Amino acid sequence: MKKILFILLCLLAGAQTMKAQDILYVFPDKTEAILKDKIDSLKRNGNSVVFHLCHSIKSDSIDIYLRYFNSENDDYYKKDVFVHNTNRFILVGDERIPVVFDYDYRFGTTTCYDEIGNFPCREGSYARIALILHQQPIVVSKGGNLKSKPLNTRYKVLNYKKRKKVYIIYAKKDESVYKIYSYYDRKKDKSMQKIKKGNYYSMSLFPYFKLFEEKCNMLLNNEIVISYHGIKLIREPERGINDIYFSPELNGLYIVK
Repeated sequence: MKKILFILLCLLAGAQTMKAQDILYVFPDKTEAILKDKIDSLKRNGNSVVFHLCHSIKSDSIDIYLRYFNSENDDYYKKDVFVHNTNRFILVGDERIPVVFDYDYRFGTTTCYDEIGNFPCREGSYARIALILHQQPIVVSKGGNLKSKPLNTRYKVLNYKKRKKVYIIYAKKDESVYKIYSYYDRKKDKSMQKIKKGNYYSMSLFPYFKLFEEKCNMLLNNEIVISYHGIKLIREPERGINDIYFSPELNGLYIVK
């Protein structure tokens, strides 16, 4: 009897060890180098970074999104159970960066097991996390090799204004004007430079509404507004501004050199 009990305890201990073991993902060297460059840039602003992988059926590729948060002040980050409970990490340099997948949010639920309805009438009895990725992904092949990445472009800063902790920046490239929203978390270091009106800066801009429409397969009219850190994202079609943009290089009015 003692021998059987000992064996059961060993099996249970082994199962717990396997459950707690991290699953590591490794990309080809060239892809890892690009990811490291983007992560280093984001972390200079004091952000926490999470990888979000989506399988693109149309292009038969994998879209890598770099979701970044201010872990101290970002309530959405604190409530994302998939991020906090993941045991999957991508190796980038000497760091292990948490990774979640699009299917986590498509089929995963934050509702407790006891509160989920009974089969075959579960629909409507559970909650999901709604996730909108306002970024341009780094695209890799099924083997992890780089297919495309966001390119920095130089923009001329025309003007800016502040609403609470968010700066609204108007920038120009060629004949187009871009409206950029930039949250300021009040963290600065020597690698950051304050932007000035009339100067040119290299930035990666990601269109919020365009990516929302592509992700959700729906069109949003100009009367629809979305809240961002307590303020509304408002387009200005009368000025030719039909989208709102974000840049991972910006922290308020500061840009990483």
